[in-house]
Amino acid sequence: NLKEYIKPFLVKLDEHERPQFYDGIGSGIAWRLKDKGLDETIKAFEATVEKKDLPYLYRGWGSFFSLEIPEEFKEAEDVASYIPQEYKMFFYQGLGLGVGFTGDIEEATGVLEKIDSRYRHFCYIGLGRKLGSAYKNDPRALRGMLRNINSRYHQYVLDGIAEGKGER
Repeated sequence: NLKEYIKPFLVKLDEHERPQFYDGIGSGIAWRLKDKGLDETIKAFEATVEKKDLPYLYRGWGSFFSLEIPEEFKEAEDVASYIPQEYKMFFYQGLGLGVGFTGDIEEATGVLEKIDSRYRHFCYIGLGRKLGSAYKNDPRALRGMLRNINSRYHQYVLDGIAEGKGER
């Protein structure tokens, strides 16, 4: 029972560290159940954590995908269409976290431009979290990266950086 297994870890974590922990749990559950069907993953999520922590499992599920790979992009779209509406934004944040960013911000944002425009800004929040972490929240480096991102998404990237700082 995963719920019982993770209890000792939760006791040791500060409240602000839990979201990142749950991201990893969500990604792990999605990986283990990837061939069992979407319903099984959702049931496992619901059996593992309290409702208030479900968003982080969905964010972790989103981070599981490498959107640069066409088959995974298609699979991520299929999963996103199945996820309950209240958790879609978190799944899309995870997709932004999972962009295989290799230093080419144009490549990363090019992939995100393929995301449904209704949800794309959530991906940029995830990308912001990733950039903040990758550049250790160095303001100069982050400003340089921001110059290479479409200005309509700047605030979302900044929001992601700020959220990520709060969970460290």
